[in-house]
Amino acid sequence: MLNPIILGAKRSKGTLDNGNTYDSTKIYVQTAMKPSPDQVGFSVSEFNWGDSSNYDNLKNVKFPAEANITYEMVTNGKSNQVIVTDVQILKPTPKV
Repeated sequence: MLNPIILGAKRSKGTLDNGNTYDSTKIYVQTAMKPSPDQVGFSVSEFNWGDSSNYDNLKNVKFPAEANITYEMVTNGKSNQVIVTDVQILKPTPKV
């Protein structure tokens, strides 16, 4: 099995007009399309990875980058959600 490829990341932190705060990092992972006569290739899947401090682990990586990604599946009883708990970049490439 191939290692996942992270295509990019985004952090977001702030306060909404109603006073609620938000703080997150999202990673964007290359994902194979389900084979069918009507689709081929890859798409991108967005995953939450904790708060915005996790972005600091990725900000100097040259993308796309292979990674080991640890996931946890959680449910509310009706639907499932995949939460990223750890990301380890393989052979990190600093920005030039």
